[in-house]
Amino acid sequence: MESLSHTILVVDDEAHIRDFARHVLENQGYQVLTAKNGVEAVLLGEHHPGAISALITDLNMPPYMGGCELAQSMRRMRPGIGVIYISGYPADAVVQGEVLEEKADFLAKPFTPEMLINRLKEMLRRPAPAPVEQPRKTDRAILLLVPDGTLRTGIAALLRVEGMQVLESRNFAEALIICQWHVGLIGLFLADKDMLARLPSELLERLGQVRPEMRILAASAAPGEGEPIHERVRRLLEEWGLEVTGEE
Repeated sequence: MESLSHTILVVDDEAHIRDFARHVLENQGYQVLTAKNGVEAVLLGEHHPGAISALITDLNMPPYMGGCELAQSMRRMRPGIGVIYISGYPADAVVQGEVLEEKADFLAKPFTPEMLINRLKEMLRRPAPAPVEQPRKTDRAILLLVPDGTLRTGIAALLRVEGMQVLESRNFAEALIICQWHVGLIGLFLADKDMLARLPSELLERLGQVRPEMRILAASAAPGEGEPIHERVRRLLEEWGLEVTGEE
């Protein structure tokens, strides 16, 4: 059975989509790996000992890597991997371009088991695309390391209102993975000072080796007495030296 030689990585932030795809693919004899976001997928791609024939990924998975960025990272890590984007929204111009050039396929949600299997078989029958070095984007992203989810979301929202590209991490391990596999430049690393203080110096040195272009700024995310969340957001941005005008 040809499918037994293929391992498929399914990435979606909705558990029922992951479970559905796993069930369908395993019933056809495929080996299946699943991840709920881009960070988990990158870890699987980095450490899985065997080949991964195809990536099936949702396009929209906030707050981490989106599907296109994940695909770029996986192509750098595993040249020749096939890509199928899935989404409940229409494909944008970037995805349409990849489909036209046969670099990827697109499958609109909801889809049937037959649609998923047929699309995968069509893609696997095509010759693997030649590995292409992905160019680094010139615009510099901001990486957030803030463990408090509500605070992190508020900071990211204000920065995005200002037109900034924001990458979010809950802990240092996630931040390091994003630094290793994000395909663009990262200009600023905005971190919780208390969390950074607990890290061994060699880990911070590792971060500088991976991202020499990145400047690290630290401020305490601990709340002051009676400090509302929106004031914590503003205070942190001021301590990091960032001026924003938008509303959360």
